[in-house]
Amino acid sequence: SRTDEWLSAAIDCLEYLPDHVVVDISRNLPDQPDKADTWKLLLFENIGRYYSQKKEPLLSHASEIHSGIAELLVNGKMEQSLEAVQLYLKLLDSQVREEFRRLLYFMAVAAHNSELKLQKESDNRMVVKRTFSKAIINNKTLSRGKTDLLILFLVDHQKDVLKIPGTLHKMVSDKLLALQKGQDPSKITGYTFCQKLDERDYRSNTEKTTKDELLSLLKAIDEDSKLSDKERKRLLGQFHSSNPSIFMQYFGDRVTNMCV
Repeated sequence: SRTDEWLSAAIDCLEYLPDHVVVDISRNLPDQPDKADTWKLLLFENIGRYYSQKKEPLLSHASEIHSGIAELLVNGKMEQSLEAVQLYLKLLDSQVREEFRRLLYFMAVAAHNSELKLQKESDNRMVVKRTFSKAIINNKTLSRGKTDLLILFLVDHQKDVLKIPGTLHKMVSDKLLALQKGQDPSKITGYTFCQKLDERDYRSNTEKTTKDELLSLLKAIDEDSKLSDKERKRLLGQFHSSNPSIFMQYFGDRVTNMCV
């Protein structure tokens, strides 16, 4: 039931609270079984109070990544945002990851429970966000709006954010399949952000790019009407001495008329 889920999620979080706080909560819980809502509010208030005073946010590592994920969210790139969050959370220490998992689950249950109002005048999602935001992310370089967006995304996608990213899962599967077939798994690169070239192609591309840039520079010198004849001659002479083959290629038959 929803009540069981709510209480179970809250009890899982109590493990991270100081013993004296847990004792105080147990003493204040009503004896009547029909007071479930009172139990829930008491648990929410105490868990919220503890985490609002927590000095170190759970997602404090690699805080520069927060901005990148927030930008993806702002631009409506939900699939990329989810995968970025999944990869980011893989970097968490196992103990912190477990605490984050439990707290996020509790936040999601509390946020999406329409049967119990956490505060009379506020939506549950907003109450959860305000209560636990700093315990999750307290990044001074991130605007409040982007922080809120990121927190709500985590809450709304609680069931998915801690899963293995689809592309990572596929990469591992492909490598295992390659091993089974006796192939070299190192040739499966997985994430590729640029075209992969062998050494010969790389050298060829580099030479071509350099040559094109030098030809462009030579053309600019040759056609710059603002240069005096003396200055143009000086620059062409420098170019000829350092890159004679490109100089010859550019001027061709005209080279005999060039006094360099």
